[in-house]
Amino acid sequence: MITSLAKKRGGMRRTDTDMELFGDTIAEKRLVDIQIINGMHTWNNRRGGNQQIASRLDRFLISEQVMRRDIFIKASILPGMGLDH
Repeated sequence: MITSLAKKRGGMRRTDTDMELFGDTIAEKRLVDIQIINGMHTWNNRRGGNQQIASRLDRFLISEQVMRRDIFIKASILPGMGLDH
């Protein structure tokens, strides 16, 4: 689930209630979405040109309490295999 249209490239560009509820839940639970160090999109349909769709579907959510500790956390995307769904 994307949290905003900024997390998506290509495809249909519309917001929906689920997207808003997901973002509200992240804020309500005081979760932090760790930024990915090697790219923005974690899924794509492996098509080219105007047919390509890419989204940041995978999340690395941790509590604000963990972020306050003096630890280093990084998240990266592993290379995809051959499926497009």
